[in-house]
Amino acid sequence: MRLYHLSVQNFRGIKSLDWHTNGRAKCLIGPGDSTKTTILDAIELLLLPSWSFFFNDTDFTDGNVSNQIIIEGAVGELSDKMYKDEKFGLYLSGYNETTHTLHDDPREATPVIRIRLVVGESLEPEWMVFKTDGSEPKRMSARDREELGVSRLDSFLDKHLTWGKGSSLAKLTQDKREIANRITDVNREVRKNADLRSLEHINALLELAKVKASDTGGFVLKDFHPGIDAKLLQNNTGIVGLHEGAIPVRTRGLGSKRLIVLAIQLLSIPDGGINLIDEIEAGLEPHRIRRLLLQTLRVIEDPDNRRGQILLTTHSPVVLRELGTKRLAVVRNNSGNVVVHDLNEDCTSTLMSQPESFLAEKVIISEGRTELGILRGIERKRHLSAAGDSFDYRGAVVIEGGGSAAIGRAQVLSDLGYPCCLLLDSDLTGNEQKKTEDKLSILKGKGVKVIQWNDGMCIEERLFSDLPPECLRKIMECIASHKNNNIEKCIAEQMAISFNTFAEFPFNQLDAKRRKKLGTIFRDQEWMKTIPIGEEIGEIIFDYLNKDKSDLNEKLRQLFDWVSG
Repeated sequence: MRLYHLSVQNFRGIKSLDWHTNGRAKCLIGPGDSTKTTILDAIELLLLPSWSFFFNDTDFTDGNVSNQIIIEGAVGELSDKMYKDEKFGLYLSGYNETTHTLHDDPREATPVIRIRLVVGESLEPEWMVFKTDGSEPKRMSARDREELGVSRLDSFLDKHLTWGKGSSLAKLTQDKREIANRITDVNREVRKNADLRSLEHINALLELAKVKASDTGGFVLKDFHPGIDAKLLQNNTGIVGLHEGAIPVRTRGLGSKRLIVLAIQLLSIPDGGINLIDEIEAGLEPHRIRRLLLQTLRVIEDPDNRRGQILLTTHSPVVLRELGTKRLAVVRNNSGNVVVHDLNEDCTSTLMSQPESFLAEKVIISEGRTELGILRGIERKRHLSAAGDSFDYRGAVVIEGGGSAAIGRAQVLSDLGYPCCLLLDSDLTGNEQKKTEDKLSILKGKGVKVIQWNDGMCIEERLFSDLPPECLRKIMECIASHKNNNIEKCIAEQMAISFNTFAEFPFNQLDAKRRKKLGTIFRDQEWMKTIPIGEEIGEIIFDYLNKDKSDLNEKLRQLFDWVSG
């Protein structure tokens, strides 16, 4: 089975959604509360038998029960039984996988049936199969939906490790009568062999109770004794669980239980069903995540026998890298109007090098490792000192732009709906400067925040132009402690200044031009171009921020305001 299209209206945080799943494996990604899990919930309610689910007012968007919940899906690759005329053969529609359009005539495209779930003020759900040609919809029962072969792997794992109603083990073994009969036999044996009459102390007390009750009630009571009430013995198959030796499998760790349940679910729908998996990485180490993905994808993407579908969510960079761009889709929620964007090949470089950017609410793209490290160091000190909202509090993440690739990464992420801020040097000249300005103009038109240093400077030149001598001495001492080469000698020769230690460095002899030159030396020697050194510099800088109106302070203030906005 395969879900080709999903439409959702007025269901929890989704006011509207129109999604073409576009593949056998699709992982929904994006920041928290973007309704990724709600989308899986909608699919589950539409396609699973849902014996035990009861709707309430909070399932309606904004709690407004006057607007019906409507969930629709187009599903194909069904069993032959579902295509028979007495079932839903007369209700076939067509889905064009190229144009992503639905048609009433199944001969025009892939044959599908369209299923609709409607919930109104009465909170009574109705499932039906429909066409848009004016024909009367046909009711779809829970037993019909059970034929679809859909399973959900979520946090309720223990139920799937028993033979209870609706569990994956029950689906796998199908006929539960043998287990139920055995439970009944065992219960009878328990009642027969309990031998509770042998408990002499208890029976002596019960004899006294019988006499007292007879005297009080004025009637004759027969023998009082403890016994097992047949009504209180459980006859349901949910008390039978999967064991490993003498130990219930439910006592295993979370990750192991998820893997076991998923394996059972895959076996329970051998003809190819839909597996819904929320946060596939939960409880799993990276190597087990990779193995799980490879094993699952091998089943549904086998070129000789493609069958089934897997729809999942994740917050793990490991999962993003393993699935690659063609299996990922970003969920964006704009006041309840939810849009799902497929990733394309242009996203590959950013995905492989900076996967965490796809999991954030906002993305700060720093030009290189120096800026990345400095921002991380400043952010660490801001967090510890509670100086304004931290980046993580606002769901913002800082990534390395990769130099000239930074603009391209901002383009990719902004096209997917991510709010982006670019922090760039402004030290290009000539044609390169013109090309960059043209690209930045386009990005600004798309709402990307662009922050560049004034006066055609790189980050190193900006630091040495704006920070006080005391701060710059600490920065130079920090860098010298990490470098084996004699940077004091290099600076002395290039600046034509004589000094022995940075504590003696004559900043009072430097005008603005020579301060910039000192920054240029640090840039050309690449002394700051590692993230750890950048982090230490950022922590040093923090104590000197907001103490003047320099360009450094102004641009960092713009960045912090953007994050908080």
